[in-house]
Amino acid sequence: MSVPVLELLPAVDISEGYAVRPVGGTLSGGEQRLDPVEAALTWVKAGARWIHLVDLDLAFGRGTNTEVLAEVVAAVRAENARMAGSAPVRIQVSGGVRNAESLERALSLNPDRVNVTSA
Repeated sequence: MSVPVLELLPAVDISEGYAVRPVGGTLSGGEQRLDPVEAALTWVKAGARWIHLVDLDLAFGRGTNTEVLAEVVAAVRAENARMAGSAPVRIQVSGGVRNAESLERALSLNPDRVNVTSA
């Protein structure tokens, strides 16, 4: 009998162009605002096998961070190429994927997986 494997997907939540870490579970202006590429590459260098990219603005109807997500995806793919020989870090895109238009936007990033909202 095989033992199930727990696979963690570290998240890079993006709002207003920054990777954010909510304080107290909410985005109320007190969150930490970080460079999203730097945040993702920190996870990659720590050995992550997946990066879960979340467009919080799209999820909450406040705009989109598609260009920023594209920069993060490109940086992770470049790091994968640099680390040839090791398993590539895969990318899951999430946040506001609820209709054909938002699905097209997510797929344009060429992720390994897209997380669609339950709505």
